[in-house]
Amino acid sequence: MSQIKNIPQRNILRLRNILIWQLAKIFITKSLFKLSYGINMYLTNIDFIKIRELIYSETGIFINDSKFDFLIRRIKSRMKHLEMKTIKDYLRFLSFDSSGKELEDLILLIVNHETYFFREYPQLEFFVEKIIPIIEDEKKNTQALNVLSAGCSTGDEPYTLAIIFKEMLNDYNNWNIRIDAVDISKNAINKAKKGEYNLMSLRDTPYVYRDRYFSKKDDKYFLKDIKNKVNFICSNLYNDDQIINLPYYDIVFLRNVLIYFDYKSGRALLEKLYDKMNHGAFLFLGQAESVARYTNHFNMTRLGNVFTYRK
Repeated sequence: MSQIKNIPQRNILRLRNILIWQLAKIFITKSLFKLSYGINMYLTNIDFIKIRELIYSETGIFINDSKFDFLIRRIKSRMKHLEMKTIKDYLRFLSFDSSGKELEDLILLIVNHETYFFREYPQLEFFVEKIIPIIEDEKKNTQALNVLSAGCSTGDEPYTLAIIFKEMLNDYNNWNIRIDAVDISKNAINKAKKGEYNLMSLRDTPYVYRDRYFSKKDDKYFLKDIKNKVNFICSNLYNDDQIINLPYYDIVFLRNVLIYFDYKSGRALLEKLYDKMNHGAFLFLGQAESVARYTNHFNMTRLGNVFTYRK
């Protein structure tokens, strides 16, 4: 009791006001959702943790506490689409959907699938100028190359790689190049297979490549012959039963994927991919990502502000 008495009055008032505001926020949010959509969107901390843990255990994607309202909005969208009235109904449906489609649809709203051709151009320049010559030298006897684009979204990255290899690899026609593009979203994979893009997707694409590899109709750009150089796979790389079916790779692009993972799941994903990489294989991450946070399995190479990692 003496400890409570010693707390400054202004701190007690501040805590009381915060508590009142949080309770009012919950009440107002709940009332507005019910009024607008007829949906009871009251998400308890327990429900939040259950959904977060389900997403985490299946995909490795971690949603921290600050994303509470963010997750509510995504769930609301899915409940409205499914015509469900209570969060309990949705949680039950999400948990027992053996097809995994609802989890996939929810994940589609959580992660950012925005991408474009020749994204992070300086890194690709480094790849062309420094890595491709190494590959040509080390693979000159077999001229076989396996490449993985992980989290490929709508295909902009793997198609970019296909263009780079065709343009920059000496004696290209004699090479056996396999490019696997993997994403957890069937919707993204289906869009990628169409090879149909808008101008925003090509905003960093050199004009010479835009003219050479795309045909334009109205405001759309359609990939030409390079489309058959990429093998698209709908798969969850965090799932041991699915990643085991993939071959071993010489190059892995895992760009802007780890930003959705915490230390534990990010380390697990990198170790799974490490086991699927040939000795001497290269790993590329996004500009804001680093292997050092998760594991010391890889050797790092740096040129200016560009990093790559090697097994």
